[in-house]
Amino acid sequence: EVHTSRPEDVAAWFLDQNYEGYTFCITQAFFPKEATNRNPWDKLENALHGIVSKDRMGELRGTTSLPFKAGDQKRIAVKVIDQRGNEVIVVKKLEEATEG
Repeated sequence: EVHTSRPEDVAAWFLDQNYEGYTFCITQAFFPKEATNRNPWDKLENALHGIVSKDRMGELRGTTSLPFKAGDQKRIAVKVIDQRGNEVIVVKKLEEATEG
């Protein structure tokens, strides 16, 4: 049985913006799922106060990557981890990635 989740419910997702086909190299990391009682993002935000802006910290909770230039491989990989620790990786050529 397959259960779908909203993007905001994903525990973490990572982007390799120049995937070469063998090694996944995290170049952007996002953690959109909010904790129910104590939010670990608040602790991190307080620890980085003055180093990373509140707006930038908000971007790391998002479901859209930050802008980046195409790498030599012209291919990206996205790794998604759900609340149960299951992982899936999707690889796309950059021209496919912008189409949807």
